[in-house]
Amino acid sequence: MDYMRGFVRRMRGRAEPDLPQAPPVRGPMPGQPFIAVGDVHGRADLLIEIDRLIEADHAGWPVVFLGDYVDRGEESRKVLELLMSVSPEGTPSVTCLMGNHERMMLDFLDDPSERARRWLRNGGLQTLASFGVAPPSAGLDDPRR
Repeated sequence: MDYMRGFVRRMRGRAEPDLPQAPPVRGPMPGQPFIAVGDVHGRADLLIEIDRLIEADHAGWPVVFLGDYVDRGEESRKVLELLMSVSPEGTPSVTCLMGNHERMMLDFLDDPSERARRWLRNGGLQTLASFGVAPPSAGLDDPRR
């Protein structure tokens, strides 16, 4: 899970000791049109298609991703890699916000024994699989968790 933790820390802006800190993100200006994209949920194929459509119809518009990049779909890792490859200072600007599924994943990473059941039942199993990580087996059937 260390590899996955590194991705998550970089998403949160907390770089690993040997990685540079991410630059501040700039978003659209008030009154400026922008594209909002939500709920990618591990579908890299759809993220690539959205990128193609934006480039064809709204090239240059700022893009704001509204979170929920992980879980449910089979390619959460690829979705994170694609989003992390975009420069926030590029043109157009790209802003990535955290959704409730990223929050559940971070909660799980901080306290797996208490947070596994909720996250894994909301799509975390697919996210772990996309990183090549087997899910924990202990405590998932305990209704108190």
